[in-house]
Amino acid sequence: MPLGLVPRFLLSHPVRSLLTLASIVVAVFLVALLRTIVVSLDAGVQAASANRLVVQSAVSLFVNLPQSYQPRIESVEGVEVVAKWQWFGGIYQDPSQFFAQFGVDADHLLDLYPELRVVEGWVRAASHRLPSPAPDAIVPVPLHGRRLRERGFNPAARLARAVAREIDAPLDASVLVRVRDTPSQTGLDRRARRANVEDAFACRGLVPARVWLVDDVVTTGATLSACAKVLRRGGAEQVAAICAAWTPPHRSLAAPGPNAHIPIEPDWRMPWPG
Repeated sequence: MPLGLVPRFLLSHPVRSLLTLASIVVAVFLVALLRTIVVSLDAGVQAASANRLVVQSAVSLFVNLPQSYQPRIESVEGVEVVAKWQWFGGIYQDPSQFFAQFGVDADHLLDLYPELRVVEGWVRAASHRLPSPAPDAIVPVPLHGRRLRERGFNPAARLARAVAREIDAPLDASVLVRVRDTPSQTGLDRRARRANVEDAFACRGLVPARVWLVDDVVTTGATLSACAKVLRRGGAEQVAAICAAWTPPHRSLAAPGPNAHIPIEPDWRMPWPG
């Protein structure tokens, strides 16, 4: 049938054409809805294994199990580890920057999922790019006490613990401390960021000779620079840094692959000179 006859045919029976179109739309919607339900119901099975069981509310994925259930589950014979995770709607800095995420018990989640080697490839690549020999200590960028109480954990410390475990190196989370509660770096330019973290860190005790400094996110490198200078003044001979993510200041500095030994600004180099 010539294509020119299609509009004429549709317009000659408008009611039938609208009903046909509506039925197609409803059918597609129902298929998508049913598929979503099947995937949601199957998610627990996919996340489980022969030695791992996912327990969730019978009402919905978005409904919390009562907190009192956790000790009851832990008391079941054969249960070794229990880790909680819960769906929540997170925002980053502003309500308009929404992201869908799970809140998890980070201390135990990876014990349940040993196949998730979060830092293995990252650390292996960093080891090839960072100076040898192996570090004497892995040191996380510290949070101020107020910020730590507010946040509940230090992301850099969590990463540093994983790095230390991966390369079998000592973790030293006490040698570097934040002595000044600085305002957030968000929205500050490079010069303001440097001024903001100046004299914000200090060393406590004996500083190892070779240090890997670990942070979660690097923007301009002002915080890492401040930490590295303090460590060098405290006696470190070599300070190198690795981070989980970084924001290149301009395209010419963008580099593929894991983020290690990456120069970000003229006075920010890894390893730092004395």
